[in-house]
Amino acid sequence: MSMMELSTARGSSRSPSRMVGVALVFLVACFAVFGPVVVPGDPFAQSLINALGGPEPAAPLGYDHLGRSVYHRLAHALRLSPLIALAAVVTAGAAGLTLGTLAATRGGWIDRILVMLADALLALPGLLLVLIVLAMVPGTATGFWIGLSLVLWVEFYV
Repeated sequence: MSMMELSTARGSSRSPSRMVGVALVFLVACFAVFGPVVVPGDPFAQSLINALGGPEPAAPLGYDHLGRSVYHRLAHALRLSPLIALAAVVTAGAAGLTLGTLAATRGGWIDRILVMLADALLALPGLLLVLIVLAMVPGTATGFWIGLSLVLWVEFYV
């Protein structure tokens, strides 16, 4: 690597677009942690009188069609989504690495079966598989976690 490429690589870590991206991620993380503390409330509370209402101090982002505070629902979702994503990646990584290691060390018919299973899962759209799992385990974060894990393990296996 030449000195010019090295200085360019170092300088790009402080580019304005990267700093804006880091600031936005930091703000979203702060909102996820401190949002419910600043404006406490129930994200599932409905009030049809407030349906599609505009912003007010109790709901800074207004209300949805069922009169639920969009602010509280967003803060609640921001706490849950990273946990589901982290759990899915850890589970998929463990399964994919374990099955990949098993296929590499054993070979033979085990390798062929796992490769056929991985090819079959890669042929299906990932969203379709997640929706199928969610149809079997409706309305839970666990179903979403299982569906994402089933889609992602192939990425670690291959």
